[in-house]
Amino acid sequence: MVNHDAEQLLDALWKTERSDDFKPILQGIREVLMLHGIEADRVQIPVIQPLGFRDPKYWGVILTWRKHEGAVDEEWVEHEVALSRGLPNLEGDSTGSASPRRLPRSPYWTVSEQESGYFRTHLETADHGYPILDRLQKEGLKDYCCLGLQIPGTDLPALVSIASEASFPDDLYDRIESLRAILSLCLYGAYRGSQARQIARTYIGARTGPRVLEGANSRGSAQTLEAGIMFCDLRGFTALSEQIGTRILPLMNTVFDAVGDEVEKQGGEILKFIGDAMLIVFGLDGRSTTAVSQAMVATVQASLERVEALSRHLGEPVAVGFGCHVGQVIYGNVGTSERLDFTVLGPAVNLASRLEGLCKELRVPAVFSQTIQGGAQSLNFGGVHRVKGLTKPVPVWLLPQAMRISAIPQ
Repeated sequence: MVNHDAEQLLDALWKTERSDDFKPILQGIREVLMLHGIEADRVQIPVIQPLGFRDPKYWGVILTWRKHEGAVDEEWVEHEVALSRGLPNLEGDSTGSASPRRLPRSPYWTVSEQESGYFRTHLETADHGYPILDRLQKEGLKDYCCLGLQIPGTDLPALVSIASEASFPDDLYDRIESLRAILSLCLYGAYRGSQARQIARTYIGARTGPRVLEGANSRGSAQTLEAGIMFCDLRGFTALSEQIGTRILPLMNTVFDAVGDEVEKQGGEILKFIGDAMLIVFGLDGRSTTAVSQAMVATVQASLERVEALSRHLGEPVAVGFGCHVGQVIYGNVGTSERLDFTVLGPAVNLASRLEGLCKELRVPAVFSQTIQGGAQSLNFGGVHRVKGLTKPVPVWLLPQAMRISAIPQ
């Protein structure tokens, strides 16, 4: 039976890695419980930060399976939402750890305070005092059990709760105890796998992050490819930061969110942030140079409109400048033996950076290369200009006057 349990949960872990969500884990746990004669009509796992889940964007996800629905419901909770609800956040706790007493009283937090890590009650007869159990009773459930599972990385146990419309076996505790270790390892593997994927995506990029996890992470590993390169810079950053002080960080995030949304819509990826600037890559991914050029121009136009609207809404002189080019780049790892950076290099990257620098000189919000103009005929010729690092002047192209945002802080 133990080997079959392991096979079921390993298969669930594999499916979680492939599908990039926690549904297979919950389903795998449910199937293993059934193998041990534990029939549940509701299974819930709170995959949350205080219990070992680590994600840059989300505080956690509450996974719930109900027999009558035959599906897993996911409630994702972002860190900001958790904070607004008064939920424990490891970063916000001066002690560096979360306290279960900061949450409303519930079976989960009772279990986290008990050595046994086990709580069971008959919903029809017990005076439990938990609102959630009152709701489950009204749904027709009669028996309830919550199990704590110790995993590395947190002092609080991971948790699984089950409920049934009929009574669980009398020896439920013994059956549960035989499964503790294997269920703990299963959840730990799921937590850490998700953590690695989410951190890679958040800090390296939605496309580049998975490449690094798949093994493209050795120093010096690289490939040459054709890509669109875009530099986006927050204009007048120094003066603005002096003017508004610490409020500059949330303002930058708001601007980056606006531009990032448009980048994602057009199939681009923010590869990195460089101070108040972004390096953005548009991989061809089967698209033509013309299609990528058009996507980059569309990204710039939509971003400028959104940033101008933000400036009006915030009452601050917020603006951005863009430099765009399509060309051959070296895509890979560079750095020291202790610290690596996945990036793009080459003359095409340098040119895009220099074009962005021309925005200030030409007093325009965006400068495009000849290559992009070839795929986006709506651009206007902006003259021939010298740029640092190139011996010959380069022709540049600009948005039509009607599409420009006039106020560009210097």
